[in-house]
Amino acid sequence: MCFFISFWQSQTRTNEHDSATRKQVIEGDSTPDKFDFAMSNYLINQNGNTPEILLYGYIGQWKDTDSRRFISYLKEIESSNPKINVRINSGGGDVFEGISIYNALKNSPSEINVFIDGVAASMASVIALAGKRIFMSRYAQLMIHRVSGSANGDSEKLRETAALMDELQNSLLDIYASKTGKDVATIQNTWMQRGKDSWFNASEAVQEKLVDDVFDGVIKKAPSKANSPEEVWSFYNLQIQNSIDNMDIINQFASFYGLKDATAQDILAAMQTQSNENHNLKDENEKLKQQNTEFQNQLQETQKQKVKDLIDSAMKSNRITEEQRATYTSLAESNFEATKVALNAITPYKSITSQLQTTEDPATEYKTFKEYQQKAPQLLAEMKEKEPEKYKALYKKEFGKNPSLKN
Repeated sequence: MCFFISFWQSQTRTNEHDSATRKQVIEGDSTPDKFDFAMSNYLINQNGNTPEILLYGYIGQWKDTDSRRFISYLKEIESSNPKINVRINSGGGDVFEGISIYNALKNSPSEINVFIDGVAASMASVIALAGKRIFMSRYAQLMIHRVSGSANGDSEKLRETAALMDELQNSLLDIYASKTGKDVATIQNTWMQRGKDSWFNASEAVQEKLVDDVFDGVIKKAPSKANSPEEVWSFYNLQIQNSIDNMDIINQFASFYGLKDATAQDILAAMQTQSNENHNLKDENEKLKQQNTEFQNQLQETQKQKVKDLIDSAMKSNRITEEQRATYTSLAESNFEATKVALNAITPYKSITSQLQTTEDPATEYKTFKEYQQKAPQLLAEMKEKEPEKYKALYKKEFGKNPSLKN
């Protein structure tokens, strides 16, 4: 795990301004090529309100992260997103590639916030400092050490390489100093001692002002500091790979609930609020269902009473007979208004007696059969049909015998 440096080396031409072969060099014998890095592509999460770029793996051309691809992704989303999150789990890599990424993040028109999910070692620790706000997982690690590299060539070429490495280290020292407020000499003498890797856990990184705050990330424990840099990176990489799907799910939930920059706790709170609201809505729905049932029952009782009143009124007014009650009741229950209209159209039945009793002049009442024949034959005919006993009595009184009631 190291700063990789790249430089131009003159091998086939002697003119120092005509160097044409770019050679990448690495520290010691720890080459990241020995490891199987599953995450070879960037994951850009644009499901939520704040997109995220994952800077996972080693930095350099033909490695997990190179500046051209990373910056292309960054430019693609920064034009339409005022805030971007960068999540880091990297063991470091090429200095020139890393500086390009650092500058792109530092100068982005978007607000860049950095989250160290696992390890930010070597060049990755520099890139992390490009964030406006830097958050570090409670169990993550940050590592700083000196620039290292190797070169081929004559003594002049080796001196040029050493000078270049010193110049690069001074640039990185300036970045650390700008973030922490410490002077360059102090950082060089404490964090960049020869042959030493300086490790910081989250609390130490906050104390040294390398990061701004600690968050509870997907990592639940920290590796031993006795492990090699490559073992530390592999330790975090194994845990974080399993968390990527969970991160995507969390962001989908955040988008669903309309939450911006939401943490898992924010989403849990939103889900609890929705659960409470659903419970309240369920209770309210049960109350409304009960009220509706009671209303329907009342409506049915009211309708039954209306039907009964209508039929009773028709009976009282002699529009229908008792034998017709059931028929008209069924019709009214099916179509109340139509039945009401039909009943009102029926002429009430009046008996002969009632008609005689309602005659204005009592002198016009007919007492004998002959009077009916002479003065009200129509009433006599109606009496014969509807009041046959009365008809018989009048007939027998008049003629001394029973009439023949055959039609």
